[in-house]
Amino acid sequence: MSVSEYDYKSILFPLSGGETDIFRRKCPVCSLCLNIHNITNTTFLLKNVSFVIHNQTMTPKQESKLKKMGLFTLLEAAALGLNRQELAALVKEDKLLRMGRGIYSHPKAPVNREIDFQVACTKLGPDVVVGGLSALFYYNLVEQVPQQVWVLVQANKKTRSQGYRLIRTKTPLDKGIIVGKGYKIVTIERAIVEGFKFATKIGERTAIKAARTAIQQKLTTLKKIGTTAKEIGLDSYITKYFETIIGSISCQQKQRVIQSE
Repeated sequence: MSVSEYDYKSILFPLSGGETDIFRRKCPVCSLCLNIHNITNTTFLLKNVSFVIHNQTMTPKQESKLKKMGLFTLLEAAALGLNRQELAALVKEDKLLRMGRGIYSHPKAPVNREIDFQVACTKLGPDVVVGGLSALFYYNLVEQVPQQVWVLVQANKKTRSQGYRLIRTKTPLDKGIIVGKGYKIVTIERAIVEGFKFATKIGERTAIKAARTAIQQKLTTLKKIGTTAKEIGLDSYITKYFETIIGSISCQQKQRVIQSE
């Protein structure tokens, strides 16, 4: 915190009580003792004392660590010596960005396309996993842009956070998962399998197209998809759509042959 002092300034402030005469009061920010002369029962005047202007700053060490962290929470900021009031002052001075309730970022921190995933996982907790339409879009398997971040959560998960599509599931959240920087997301194979499970939500055609695109672009194989489905207990969905997936791929290949002739 830097402090600039300007001597012999006078300014009116609200007065909480009916103090009279000259008394001493501490500045609520820096605890500097001020001589205060009462004018009325509702105001007081700072007379012939230093008028202190507070500008919130970070130490070079704090700033360096916050830049590297990307997103950080109140607890993480507190560990670096910054409390809630100091963070609010830094946000007001555009030295920090408020990304959500209790979540902050440094303006010069590296920004990537996973920023929304990081915010979601920071808000909702370490056990949530990005999945559903968000995962399919992340892997470039669908063109539909999700209006919300889709996250898989445990069946008993409760939250007041808005702006997220919560998919409550009993499917294990520790299998078919990739751990990124500040977030977790399902693998491409699990995204495809659950695309069929969530067919009523994202559309059956979208799920089939996602599987076909991934296989044709050699991002995965039908065998890997089947293995993942078995691991998470959703192999019945692949069995149900197996012939449809094969038929879709064959049909697409025939169309390409015809177009090339």
